[in-house]
Order: sequence, then C-alpha cells, then structure tokens
Amino acid sequence: MKVRYRVIHQRKSAIAALLSGRGYTDWYIAQRKRLFGWAPLGTYPSLEEAEAACDQHAGGKLLPGGGHVVAEFVRLDED
Repeated sequence: MKVRYRVIHQRKSAIAALLSGRGYTDWYIAQRKRLFGWAPLGTYPSLEEAEAACDQHAGGKLLPGGGHVVAEFVRLDED
C-alpha cells in the first residue's frame, strides 16, 4: 500500500491566528496517512512550503503529472 500525503488549507480569523501564535490568517497543513487517520507533518504559511514538506518526507513526487488534491470530503454519518 502506497503512503498517501495531503495538504489542507485553513483560513482563520485574525484573532484565532494570533491566539495560535501565527501572524497570518491562511495556512497549510501537510499530512501523512497513517493506519488510524492522518498525522501532521507541519504547518506552513504557503502551499509551496507544505508541498515541499510532503515531497521531502515521501522522497518523491506528490502525484504523477503534477496533480493536486484540491478538496476532500467525508460523509457526515461516519466518524
């Protein structure tokens, strides 16, 4: 089974950003698929930095052809 990676974009209010110790309201979370969910690799201020973290951790490219996952959904009746 191949290890999967993803980058999540989060937009917070200015107050929430300051309370979390960040001076910016948009950030990207690089994550790696684990057996029981997703494990964070880090939080970054730009998409390029988050993708680079996934590339470095994977030792390869994220998706063939330069594709990007832009949205991920979960069913509301599942936990």
